[in-house]
Amino acid sequence: MNPVASTPSRRIRTLPVRLAPIPGEALDSWLEALAARSPAAWGDLLDTVGVGDPDGTGRSRHPVDTPSTDLESLSTATGVDTGVLASMLRGGLGLQAADDDAALRDFTLPGSRYCPACLADSGGRWMLWWRLRWAFACPTHRCLLADDCPHCQRPQRARAIPLEIVPAPGRCALPGGVGRGSPRCGADLSAARTPRLPKTHLALEAQRAILAVVATGCAGEGVYREAPVTAAQYLRDLTALGMRALRYGSAADLQAVGIGRTTRDPLRAAVESSTAHRLHSAVPSPPTAAQTAVAACAATPVLAADTVPAAGEHLRWLITSSRAQGLAVSPTNMIWAHGTSDTLTSVQLAALTPHLAHAFQVRLRCHSPHPRPAPQRVPPVHRSLPALFWYRWALPVADTAVGFEQLRLALSAAVALAAGHRQLEQACRSLDIVTTGKQASRVLQALAARPDWPETAVMLGEMADLLTEHPAPIDYERRRHLSTDTLLPEALWHTICRDVGFTPGSGLRIRFIRCWLYERIIGSPARLCSDAVSTAAFRAVVADIPRVLYPEMVTALDNVARQFLDDHGLRDEPLRWSPPAHAMPSWTGRPQANSALDIAALHTLVQPRDCRLSAVAERLRVPIELVREVLNDQPAPRPVQTAAQRRAAGAVTADTQRQLTREQFAELYLNQQLSLKKIGEMVGASRQTVGRLARAYGIPLRPSSVGRPPGAPK
Repeated sequence: MNPVASTPSRRIRTLPVRLAPIPGEALDSWLEALAARSPAAWGDLLDTVGVGDPDGTGRSRHPVDTPSTDLESLSTATGVDTGVLASMLRGGLGLQAADDDAALRDFTLPGSRYCPACLADSGGRWMLWWRLRWAFACPTHRCLLADDCPHCQRPQRARAIPLEIVPAPGRCALPGGVGRGSPRCGADLSAARTPRLPKTHLALEAQRAILAVVATGCAGEGVYREAPVTAAQYLRDLTALGMRALRYGSAADLQAVGIGRTTRDPLRAAVESSTAHRLHSAVPSPPTAAQTAVAACAATPVLAADTVPAAGEHLRWLITSSRAQGLAVSPTNMIWAHGTSDTLTSVQLAALTPHLAHAFQVRLRCHSPHPRPAPQRVPPVHRSLPALFWYRWALPVADTAVGFEQLRLALSAAVALAAGHRQLEQACRSLDIVTTGKQASRVLQALAARPDWPETAVMLGEMADLLTEHPAPIDYERRRHLSTDTLLPEALWHTICRDVGFTPGSGLRIRFIRCWLYERIIGSPARLCSDAVSTAAFRAVVADIPRVLYPEMVTALDNVARQFLDDHGLRDEPLRWSPPAHAMPSWTGRPQANSALDIAALHTLVQPRDCRLSAVAERLRVPIELVREVLNDQPAPRPVQTAAQRRAAGAVTADTQRQLTREQFAELYLNQQLSLKKIGEMVGASRQTVGRLARAYGIPLRPSSVGRPPGAPK
């Protein structure tokens, strides 16, 4: 028969036969059932309901691809609501992200699989979800879906049936011979035999999980709990994982994770067809229902894991297996399919973690809850980083078997690496090559040998994020390039020593102090100061400086540093800074190396100024570097001095100066013409001390004869 093409002007009439669609049925199945009930030729029915040959070409599109604009006429003819009809189309599978036909076909088969038992129960009605590429098992009848006709061995429903025949629901409509007029195959599809699955089989669990996501249109459980994705995105991730497992997982690998392990498992044959050397081209497109079930059983437990690290554990077998086969699996080639989610990328990196160098683990945040690739643009975190990592933040790992300075240098470089630098050497260069990539790598190896390495790696990444979002109030890069030639002039040094009663020493002592002050405000090792001497003896004395300083001296030196920074236009920056402890309580709240350090005992032990810090550290059973840093922040109080010691240190002169200002001294000595001895008696100081004070004030002394009463003996 030659059906008449429908035109837009043709009036649609109501069908005399009514048949309600069953829940979840595909549109083509329902229309075939309507045609069979009428009975009417397929083309006549399509023309009557207004979805027939749209272009007058004699060919019809597949009903499941009917445009939504044609549903109004179909609704008029059948009395079924357009919303119900829309849900019966290929686009009604809930894949909202697939907004074009090409993308939608990525998730659906050209034809349809089927459950023979469902066809028998429903009288040959076909479910829409059977068209999914990830349709492989019937949860109702607990069996694998059939791929082909049991008689002609060809896939079903890839094309609409010929227009001139009356549909026969539940039977194969493919031609039994060559030519359009050849009789149909006509095999009873409900008679096809498919393997039954145990009630708790992994394939049934996987199918239910997939259908639940498709039904709701989104995935918000498992690894997606914190960042839900659309059903289309979920299927893309599932495809990337499942096809990778199907192509590269060996039979032993798949059986080790519980797929096809027993001889009675229906998936056993599909698993055993998988070999470690199989090329990916050996997997047909689309795969069979059994092969798809194997892929789903491998992939769904990964996506169902509660956390990304747990999902990485589930996936690690595939990474290990691929690498054992000689396949290159690295962070640069982890794209197993286009359009996968960031969450899947995190899972892949978590699975790859044990195979990565420690620097890569830091850079890719592999131990964090959400590993991620490094950003394309590296934020200027190096400006917020001192070359020497803040010592309080290094304390939780201060007992690592490396030098404390090397530890702090490596930690700063590692934070710069976590911010996005491609190599550890680049991160070191951003901090002005204070250390090298090899040296920092050795420190990271020592840190990775500790049981708390994951926590350390997480801290480094979180510190990079903190400094990216909230840059430090100090621009350490600018400070590293300051000229320190004017730091602590010699005249000012002598003034400070006189004021606080500190022995200025020889010309070397001021150089020691300048180096100590350089490290304190610049954040780089003292050995880089312009006053430093490249000898072990010099470095040893600088390292010992905290032992000889006391609070008054540290305060005076901090004032000098403050003025130095102000003179260089850094008035708005604090003298020193460290990230607040509350920024990462999980790190700063851990037991630290100084938690058992008795500060009072430390101060008592260093009171004798001839003590050795190494002996103090040994006595307190803490690292010597920790002793130095604690004394930098909490210097020991000035010890009680003998009179001779006070005079030698200038303390007596300083005491006299506090009692007698320059104006008072000038009034007594110049205006009232009192002698040095008389002034000394007034303030409890010797004549020599008062004379030194006069010279400090720049007041010229009278000749010894001036001021004596006439006739007094010399």
